[in-house]
Amino acid sequence: MSVEILRENSNHFDWVGIYLVRENDLFLEAYAGDEETEHVRIPIGEGICGSAAEEVLGEITSTAIDYPRSTKKIERFSKRDHRF
Repeated sequence: MSVEILRENSNHFDWVGIYLVRENDLFLEAYAGDEETEHVRIPIGEGICGSAAEEVLGEITSTAIDYPRSTKKIERFSKRDHRF
């Protein structure tokens, strides 16, 4: 699994995880660490990771507006209740 490869090849992390955006939350989908984590769901806009996700999602949406082929992506983001 990719998270295991990242963790094994770095001395900087206690654990590595991949989060997916679903509605207004980040959900942990892949995880590699010695201990379990309680961070399996992070509300977008809360804490360090949730705030970073909110900022990045806002930038993706702003950038997509400049490209006509991105209309469907914008519609998908606008249906969600993100605070941009």
